[in-house]
Amino acid sequence: MIYVYYAKPVADVAAALESIRKSCPQALAIVVRKSFGCSKLLYFSLFLSLKSFQMGKAAAKTPELEWLCRLVCTHNVSSALKATAPASGEEVAIASTVAFPVTLQKELGVVRKVSCKDCDRDFLSSFYGLSKQALSKYNLCDLSMEKMAVEAAR
Repeated sequence: MIYVYYAKPVADVAAALESIRKSCPQALAIVVRKSFGCSKLLYFSLFLSLKSFQMGKAAAKTPELEWLCRLVCTHNVSSALKATAPASGEEVAIASTVAFPVTLQKELGVVRKVSCKDCDRDFLSSFYGLSKQALSKYNLCDLSMEKMAVEAAR
């Protein structure tokens, strides 16, 4: 299970992650640009991340960094951090393996929970390089997950 929240702009991603660790120490969590806030893609990229650690093929040192790498289809941690980093003043998506208590949601400025219906179709299709022709025949999430799986196999 994965929980995804939209939140107000975060001035310091590291501080937000530290707050999450203090409140939910057993959680794996990431903070990304709101445009990546598709629960289905975040769940699948988490699955790929955990599988890569299980198989000893992780590119990153932590599951959270590997999660970002799998989400953006790269083995380069620096590139993953750059691609997923929210711009100044931009709302964020926060994904976690544990539901946040109400107090943490307030601290992080959570606006609402996210579902797969919240996918930023234009951003994701452009980011993953999906053609209009492919999207007319197949689901955006399915094509994006296939791209993640292919890159994970490299």
